[in-house]
Amino acid sequence: MPPSAAIVIPTRDRPAYLDVALASAAPQAARAGAQLIVVDDGPHAATQDVAARHGARYVVPEHGHGLNVARNAGLDAAGEADLIVFLDDDVAVDDGWLDALLGAAAALPDEAGVLTGPIRYRSEGAQLRVCGRERGPVTEQDFGPHDTDCTHAWGANLAIRSSAIARIGRFDPMLSGAGDE
Repeated sequence: MPPSAAIVIPTRDRPAYLDVALASAAPQAARAGAQLIVVDDGPHAATQDVAARHGARYVVPEHGHGLNVARNAGLDAAGEADLIVFLDDDVAVDDGWLDALLGAAAALPDEAGVLTGPIRYRSEGAQLRVCGRERGPVTEQDFGPHDTDCTHAWGANLAIRSSAIARIGRFDPMLSGAGDE
C-alpha cells in the first residue's frame, strides 16, 4: 500500500508559474488522495486565487520569510502524511510522477528516507547557469530509473518521509534559500 502523501509547493510572487505547476500536480494528487498545499511566502491575492482554483490548501507562514520557513510551514500543514513531497512553483510534473514516487516509497519502506526524480530543463537551446558558471545548451537526458545513494537532492522534486524529518530535523530557516539547502 502506498504511503499517504502531502505535496507542498512553496511560492512567492509567481502566480503564473504556480498555475502551471498546480495544473500538472493537482490531478495526480486527487487520484492518489494526496494533500495539495501551497505555502505563500509573500502573501498575494492572485496566488491565493490560483491555489483555490486547483483545490489546493493555501497557507501563509506565521513567522518569518524565506524558502526554508515556507518549507517548514508546509511540514506543519502536512499533518500526519507519511511522505512530504516538495515541488518548486516553476515545475510542471509529467503524468505518472506522483505514482512513481509513491511506488518507490512503498517498495523501499525502510531503505529510503528521501526520494527524488529527474528534473528535465525543457527550454530549447537555453543556457543553464550552474554555480555561477554558464553551461552549453541544455539537452534532455534520461538514463531511466535506478537506485542510488545520493548526497544531494534538488528541492524542485523531493520527497521526504516524515519519519526521516523526525530523525534529522526540519529545514534550517537561517540558510539563504537558494534552493540547495
